Amino acid sequence: MDLPRSLQQITLRYSAIYLALVFCTSVLGAGGLYLWQTTTEESLRLQFMLHEVDTMRGTLYRQMKEVFDAAFLDDPQAQSQYREFGLQIEAGLKRLTQSARQGDESNAVNELKRSYHEIYQHTDLVAFGPVPSDEHLLQRVLDTDLESGGIRAYETAFGQIDHLLAQQQDTLQQKLASLARYTPLLLIVPILLAIGLWLLTQRFLRTHFLQPLSQVLQSTRVLAAGELAHPVPRQGALELVTLADAINQMAEDLAQSRKALI
Repeated sequence: MDLPRSLQQITLRYSAIYLALVFCTSVLGAGGLYLWQTTTEESLRLQFMLHEVDTMRGTLYRQMKEVFDAAFLDDPQAQSQYREFGLQIEAGLKRLTQSARQGDESNAVNELKRSYHEIYQHTDLVAFGPVPSDEHLLQRVLDTDLESGGIRAYETAFGQIDHLLAQQQDTLQQKLASLARYTPLLLIVPILLAIGLWLLTQRFLRTHFLQPLSQVLQSTRVLAAGELAHPVPRQGALELVTLADAINQMAEDLAQSRKALI
């Protein structure tokens, strides 16, 4: 037969369970918050890179326009604008390099950088070098060499990195959607556990303390009325069992004293 537990042991046990529940809830909350924060930061990083890639592509074609203006229109502002756009593109490539993760992203940025530098070699000669007197030769340099070489390679590199980043962004959006779906569940489960533990505590106190205490009081009233043959039931927490034993022993002593007097 299992020995009854004291109220102190019961209180310590349920306090430990409550503390464990609070700890688990804190861990779940902190873990969910950390996961949400890192996922959001990663999504912002990918959005930044996609914006940089798109902006750089637009800047490249504005730079190409300045090459044509310098070659065909002899625009005095074209060379300075060409240099300015080049600095913007180089700065964008630097930001992409700093933001890219090792692996596929880094390789895609390096390929974009390589293809741009290939374009730059062609356009720099046209914008700052001697303009060919033969219009057909100039047309070949701008259309055939540049288009079949650098621009086509750049568009391929742009498509690769744009697809890679967009794919990763879609994956993160799905992850964020899953987090938004399961976050309420993570909050509800600890609440349900706390309610269940509270109900269990109430039941335990009722069966191991309140009801046994009521039996002790009722039996005490019976004994006080002189009915010494009705012992107090030994049930409930250790303190109540000890109290019942003491009352029963006192009743037994009184019964023996009464018998001796008779």
